[in-house]
Amino acid sequence: GLEAAYLATGQARRAEAIRQAIAAWQQFRPRAHDDSLGIQLGAAVCLVDAQDRQQWVFLGPPGGSMKLVCEGQALQVISTEAPLGRALLGKCVGDEVAIEVPPRRLEFEVLQVA
Repeated sequence: GLEAAYLATGQARRAEAIRQAIAAWQQFRPRAHDDSLGIQLGAAVCLVDAQDRQQWVFLGPPGGSMKLVCEGQALQVISTEAPLGRALLGKCVGDEVAIEVPPRRLEFEVLQVA
């Protein structure tokens, strides 16, 4: 009985988190990029790593991690709560971003922001 209660509590918390994520995405209205503010919520960002591999990410509200294809380009949706999302906030084209993903450190350069 006690284990079932713990499981039910965990499921209820997860359901509430999902409801909050849906509400955040429904209310989300991205703004046009402003170079003076750097990367903000709603930005699409092209990154390049040390091996010259490019990837596009979109900073969205929490709970929306997914891969999309936009005009033939793969786009990873991440939140500003994710390590890479936090690291990108306020950065500009040409800036370098590094995150720790044990056991290694990942480094990127911001190539483009839309």
